[in-house]
Amino acid sequence: MGVSTVASSALLVPIVSSRRAGAGVKRAQSEDHTVQDGATMAHLRGLSTKTGVSAQEGLGQAATGRAWPVASAAYFRTEPPPAVVLLPGMDGTALLGGHFRSALDPSISLVEASYPCDELLDTMQLARRVVPTFAAQARQLHPTGRFVVVAQSFSGHVALQYAETRPPGLAGIILVNAFTSTPLPGLATWSLLAAQGPPEWMFRAQPPPAIVARALLGGGSSAAVDLAREVQAAVATVSPAALRHRARLCLTAESSRLWIDRGLFSARSVPLLYLAGAADMVVANTDHAAGMRAARRDVPWVRVAGAPHLALQAAPAATAAVVERFLTTCVARVAVGAA
Repeated sequence: MGVSTVASSALLVPIVSSRRAGAGVKRAQSEDHTVQDGATMAHLRGLSTKTGVSAQEGLGQAATGRAWPVASAAYFRTEPPPAVVLLPGMDGTALLGGHFRSALDPSISLVEASYPCDELLDTMQLARRVVPTFAAQARQLHPTGRFVVVAQSFSGHVALQYAETRPPGLAGIILVNAFTSTPLPGLATWSLLAAQGPPEWMFRAQPPPAIVARALLGGGSSAAVDLAREVQAAVATVSPAALRHRARLCLTAESSRLWIDRGLFSARSVPLLYLAGAADMVVANTDHAAGMRAARRDVPWVRVAGAPHLALQAAPAATAAVVERFLTTCVARVAVGAA
């Protein structure tokens, strides 16, 4: 895929949840800790009659081979899982969260954040001026004020920088196909920046939905194209200037120092999880992502089989299962008295 297609269709299109229905999606856990689209939510929550092991216990295996702790059902009756603050992709809207929301366990409180559609805010401004408003809403929805941030792609920077402020109640962060510096090859990044770009015209006329579907949604099926149209409708609500500004931030923002900060992020402070689309053509399978993983081997790295860059849209049931499993570990940490 050429640089122009990546720039106009992958880097510049939002990474957010969608309203697209996807009933009947199934998932399971493979030996390499990849979540497969293969078992229903009911199966994941139940016990395997063949092995006697919960399917969610299998889902809880981290890339390091360590099992995530499991909180008892009795504990859940008194302590619900943390609320979730869902940060959008580059478009910054909260228009596309319906399907992920419907796939998520209804006992989990979900707050869908959005960014101003016409303000040129950098990632630090978003982290310190915008996200706290939605985090406050999430704290009010949980009896002990605990919440987890799920940050998609561009918003990985925002989530890490928000955590640096050490907000009360933050119980963990899930990065979905996110990056800590530009994921594009050096030459592509240099070319775009040298052109003072990406140019604003790229955001005034969107590419055909089929291109978006192939670049971000895993293929050119009619379902993927329909979803691409929904994504583009959300993009159309944001000013071209704001989109161009955020696209440039994708090339210039830097949060690597936070990613490697074990004092800020650890199992005993704020745990991290990286949710990677196994078919992501933009971030999760790049050299940049490999470098992120090598720098933090202690961070669980869960791959969702078949999921493209827009993982929460294209594989909402499978990604919801990963989020739910992470939330149970946060509840378990409270149950044993860890801070």
